[in-house]
Amino acid sequence: MNSFFRLINLLIIAFFTLTTIQCFAQTGLYTYNGGYFIQDGKNWTEYRPNDKDGIWATYTQYNEEENFYNIKSSVCTVSVPKKSNNNFYIYKNNNWEVIYYTKEIYNYFDDNSRQLYCYKGGYFAKDGDNWREYRPNDKRGIWATYTQYNEEENFYNIKSSVCTVSVPKKSSNNFYIYNNNSWEVIYTTSSIYDITAEYDFNFIYNYHKISDNNKMQEVNSPARVSFNRNGQGQISCGGKTYKFTFSTIAISTLKNSDHEIGFRIKLTEDKYIQFFDNWCMISNEPDIPFMTFIDLKNMHNIEKVKNLINTKSFFKD
Repeated sequence: MNSFFRLINLLIIAFFTLTTIQCFAQTGLYTYNGGYFIQDGKNWTEYRPNDKDGIWATYTQYNEEENFYNIKSSVCTVSVPKKSNNNFYIYKNNNWEVIYYTKEIYNYFDDNSRQLYCYKGGYFAKDGDNWREYRPNDKRGIWATYTQYNEEENFYNIKSSVCTVSVPKKSSNNFYIYNNNSWEVIYTTSSIYDITAEYDFNFIYNYHKISDNNKMQEVNSPARVSFNRNGQGQISCGGKTYKFTFSTIAISTLKNSDHEIGFRIKLTEDKYIQFFDNWCMISNEPDIPFMTFIDLKNMHNIEKVKNLINTKSFFKD
């Protein structure tokens, strides 16, 4: 009987030890110019925001060296540096070649957002109007939380219970803190991984429908339409992106009425993107399939654009 209870105790200890190891599996954020890797134990994901919304590639770690993690996907093998003074390598033609030059490496990452604003020693994760700051060298977990209260042409303004910070939209600007009635540089920007920061307006939808052989197929994944006030835009859905340009944008009304129902971006004489309160319709065949994007997350942007159109101040140089 005593042997039985000892065995049970050993099994319980082993279970909790394994659970603890799993809970504290190594995580990290490994950045390079144009993209980054996220480590979650032996599972790795790569993102290249300028090329694709969502995951670019997935990898499995098969080996660990003193200065590198070796990972492989179905198409290639990559060596990820543990420190920023080394670069990323790819195994090609029986030799290791540099594939990316390292920006910053952070030894902790556990956030669902993929809109990342990085500086030396830490990073911010944007989640709508909610922002989280991480400083992995100082704390495992969230360092501070913020709420966005304003958006400028080149900055997002966010505040916590103790300070106000201005986050740059482009890596050519730095992070600022409001102190003694003036803005002071608090961090030097390393990289920004958020394609939406390049556009004046971003319309993000929870799912979309796409025409396939004249039948609308519903896709349960996010979709996005982004555009600037200089007539440049991008459509993103299903892992694909489409660029577009326009020179005409106008209020849409009900037939024989002045009642506004949204606005329309005119792409060509018979091609357009029509925005309504909660969804939009894209007609730009054959360049891209006919699509509808549904369940808009940020409906306040509809009124912002309509106001600019109504005041004849939408376009800027």
